[in-house]
Amino acid sequence: MPLGQEVYLFFFSYGIEGLIGLILSCVIMGFVVFKTFEIVNKYGVSTYKEFLDILIKKKSKIKPIINTIINVFILITFFIMIARIWCLF
Repeated sequence: MPLGQEVYLFFFSYGIEGLIGLILSCVIMGFVVFKTFEIVNKYGVSTYKEFLDILIKKKSKIKPIINTIINVFILITFFIMIARIWCLF
């Protein structure tokens, strides 16, 4: 499957609802990226730990759980990218 065709098959197979979902996904992703850059610039964040400290209070018990969840998602995303590249060969 050529690159980007997965997005087409997922969103456009649902018709107008899929197009609304695509637009909504882009808006949410744009907002998250914008807020992330805003926090990084405002507080002068230079490491992931500093960023996580700003989002979650330093002494919070939930911080290790959220950190683990984020790291698992990053690892899964990495595996998906590697698998996708591997399929191209």
